[in-house]
Amino acid sequence: MKYRDLSAQSRGKARELKQQCLIWSENHEHAVASIDDDIHPQAKRVWLEFEGLNVIYVYEKHWKTGDWELVEDKKGNIPLVNNNPFKPDSESVFPVNKDVLPTKYEETCFRPIEITDPRFEETYTAYVTRTSTGWRGRIPDVPEVNKCEETTKQALLTTLKDNLHEALKARSDAWDKQIEEDILDGKLDDLREAALEEIKTGKAIDL
Repeated sequence: MKYRDLSAQSRGKARELKQQCLIWSENHEHAVASIDDDIHPQAKRVWLEFEGLNVIYVYEKHWKTGDWELVEDKKGNIPLVNNNPFKPDSESVFPVNKDVLPTKYEETCFRPIEITDPRFEETYTAYVTRTSTGWRGRIPDVPEVNKCEETTKQALLTTLKDNLHEALKARSDAWDKQIEEDILDGKLDDLREAALEEIKTGKAIDL
């Protein structure tokens, strides 16, 4: 079954389909495919558009029967940026081009794992997957923690945790340095004067 075959369930099917569609995996990783490609086994949701219509048609694979169903149609267009929608700097979860499709679907199941830094008390979601040589993972919300690789899952989680801490520390240090520079440059003088005035008038308490 090809992606274009899903359009049989859509209103306005007499119009020509756009040549690319957006697909999501079960873990909400995304990729762009040709409508003439076979539906990827890891695909969970598919977005299609017709030429000349400002409508997005959304199809979802039923969790039990495996049948594809039209679950939504809404106004708008799918933003395809550099063939990688929504997050231009992120990776697709699976290859979709026929000429690069591997014989074995490696690195297609990204598992979300919560990682907390105890010092900064911040929690982020990491995505990890098993590869042919070990484990690979990244934290999408922290671009500095990208494409970490280790031979075991536990080693990968340790690396992700360490790299997250280093990234957060670097951000904190950069922030502190910027504040110091702003103070020396007098950029915070107005705020200081306003604070002193509020203390004098009783609107604030000097701690």
